[in-house]
Parts: sequence; C-alpha cells; structure tokens
Amino acid sequence: MKHILKILLPRSLRHQVAFLIGGLGFITIIIHSGIMFYHQYQLTKSSTENTIQQQLSLAESQIIDAFIYKDLYTLYQIASKLSLNVDYLQNIYVLDENSKYITDANAEKKYALESLRQKGYLKIKKEPIHLNDQLLGYIVYIIDNSQSRKELMSIFMKAFLLNLVIVLIGVIAGVRLSILIIRPLEELTEDIRLLKKKKMPMANSAGYSSDEVILLRKTLSHSLFMLWEQEQNMLIHERRALIGVMAAGLAHELKNPVMTIKLLVGAIHADDLSEEQLADKQIIEKESDRIVTYVNEFLDYSKPFKANRSSFQWETLINDCLELNNLHEPVMLLKASGAIQGWINSDFDKLMQVFQNLINNAREAGASQVELDIQDFKDEWILRFMDDAPMIDPEIREQIFHPFVTTKEEGTGLGLAICKMIIETLNGSIALDVEDETLNIFTIRLAKYKETHLETGTDH
Repeated sequence: MKHILKILLPRSLRHQVAFLIGGLGFITIIIHSGIMFYHQYQLTKSSTENTIQQQLSLAESQIIDAFIYKDLYTLYQIASKLSLNVDYLQNIYVLDENSKYITDANAEKKYALESLRQKGYLKIKKEPIHLNDQLLGYIVYIIDNSQSRKELMSIFMKAFLLNLVIVLIGVIAGVRLSILIIRPLEELTEDIRLLKKKKMPMANSAGYSSDEVILLRKTLSHSLFMLWEQEQNMLIHERRALIGVMAAGLAHELKNPVMTIKLLVGAIHADDLSEEQLADKQIIEKESDRIVTYVNEFLDYSKPFKANRSSFQWETLINDCLELNNLHEPVMLLKASGAIQGWINSDFDKLMQVFQNLINNAREAGASQVELDIQDFKDEWILRFMDDAPMIDPEIREQIFHPFVTTKEEGTGLGLAICKMIIETLNGSIALDVEDETLNIFTIRLAKYKETHLETGTDH
C-alpha cells in the first residue's frame, strides 16, 4: 500500500495538497451524490405510492358503484382521471375479480402481464377493490421508472457539477494556502543552496504563514547564518595558519638576507659612486624596503594580537594621522567631522594602523581628499571614511577584505584583511558601502568598551 502511495503521490508538497483536497473532494462528491440520489429515489417512490392511495380513497365509492353496475365507461373515465393525477404513470388497467381485462386509461383494450413484466423499467402495482369482504376487481398501475430515473439523473448531474466546482475552488484555495505555508521552507532551501555555494544566506521576508512555520524558518535561518559565519571564520583561520607558515619561512629566508643587503648597500658612501651607480643603490634600497614591508604584512596578518587598550580622544588620533600624511608628496587633504572630541577606550596604535591603511589606499588610488565622519551613539561608534578616488571594481567589492585581493599592481592584498582582523578584535566591524555609486565609503562600527571621558586619559 505504501509503495502504491509513493507511486501515486506527487513529490511536490503543493501538488500533494492539491491531490489530497481533490481526491477527498471527489470521493465526497461521489458519496454525497449517491446518498442524495438514493434519498430522492425513495422520496419519489413514496410520493407516487401515497398519491395513488389518496386518489383511490377519493374515487373509491365511484369505483365500487361502477364495478357493481359494470359501468365500463365510468371505469374508463376514472382510470383516465387517475392517470392524469399521478406522476410517472404509463397506464392504469381495470381488471375484474378473475384478473381479466375490463378497460384501461390508454384504451389499449388488452392486458398482457408477462410482456409488461419483461420491461424492466416498468413497475406493476395491483390494488384490489373490495365491497365489505367481496372482491370486485383490481386497479393495476403501470409506473414508468425510467422517466423518474432520468429526472433523478438530471438532478444528480447538476448536483455533481455544482459539487465539482466547489471542490475545484477548494483545490485552488488549498494550493494557494500551501504556497503561503511552504514559502518559508522554500526560502530555507534557497538559503541552504547559497550556503553550499559559499554565499551568505539572505534574511528574506517569508510573507504570510503560520506562526509555527515562521518560527521554524527564523530558527533554521539563524542556525544557517551561524554555520555560515563559522565556516567563514574557519576559512579565515585556515588562511591565517597557512600564511603564518609561509610568513615564518619568508622571515627566515628573506628578511635576514635582505637586511644584510640593506646594511651592505647603506655602508657604501655616495661620494664613491657615479650618478648611475647612485641610482642603482637607491633602487636596491627601495626594493629591499618593499620586500621587508611584504614580509611584515605577512607576519602581522598571521599572528593574533591582544588589544592594548587605553583612553584617548579621536582628535589625538586624527592629528597624528595628519602629521604622517604631511610627510607624503603630494599631501592629501584629510577632513574630519562629527564627534572628534569624543573619548574612546581602544588600541591607539592598531586604530592608527587602520586609519593609515585606508588613507594610503585612497591616496594610491588617486583620491584628492578623504573625509572622516565620526558619530557617537549609545552603544557604539560609527566611522565613515569617504574618498573621491575611482570607484572600486564591483566584481571585487564583496571580496575586498579577503586576503590577497587587491586592485594594486604591486600590492599584497593583505592591507584591508589586516584592517578587518584588527577591527573585529576590537569588537567591531568594517564594511564597504556597495550601494553608493559616487564615493568609496568604508564604514567602521566599534562597540563602546568601558569608555571614560576623562581629559587626562592618554599620553598620546
């Protein structure tokens, strides 16, 4: 039985609902119509028989007199009148006490009982006529059942079609309702599909559904999101571990030899060199510095750090950034606004590293200025870095904080990844605004951590 149901039942839930409602509705139509047909048939039969009894009672005295006086014309008139007053009658025969033909309503002038019985759609009802205890004769009613059945079948078909329309409406309503109910489950399926493709599940609106299904979807969506975050964190940790191994090898294989080269090149006096040799010396020093920078970035990203918190004003951090910015040519304008007088409890040096990285990236991308807006909220700080450099390629915006993703020809792709690691360690988040089409906007959110508003809170 289960095997047959598996074959018959569709796989889709909405189709199963339609199949269930339609099947139950069709069975209900058959049962209801059958009961109605039987009830109507019995009602018609009972009504016909009651009408015959009433007509006989009304004409009983006339019939008896006509039998006594053998008045054939009166008997014929009575039979004709009775046939007109009773539905579904084919004919009425009048027989004597020996069941011999006297007359009939249709003037057929014969009574062939066997031939009438062979017609299955005819019902023969024989009513005796008595005077006291003496049998005078019989009134025989020939009822045409086929006609009554045709009328009943017509009523049955009308009721069947009406019920069928009601069932179809029920099926459509059931399918629509099932769609509303299973929509959250379909969205969960889509979330799982996105999770398999290494994409973050989206928290879409499920529309109307039952409270239980909505609660189930929210619970599972939260679980999926947590799994996605755990997977992303595991990937990040795996990358950091791999980079750590690489960094350790690079530090040993590159940094020490490069530092030796720098020391040896630095020991060469410029006075002893020609202009061409002096240019070569500067190139060697520049490239050596670049190699050391790359190695340091690898080391910074691969090793975890513990926040060294202190209380300081945003203004102090901004001023230090301005001083470092003035060392570069060309000097890029840094404009700060908002709650720059606010005090924060965080790691000054690490935030300085993040600020400098964002500013240097903007400068190297061709920005003429960077605007920093600081907003002070109850539980967090929101910082927005906005620059007018050419827009970051949309194809890499979602991966901009991943290791080794860069828009620079000579970049390592670790700068923004290190910024993200620092901000997250300081209980915050950093994101690139993908909706703005005029400015590159980096938004940093930092949770407030035991902040003090003492003006003497820092030595920076």
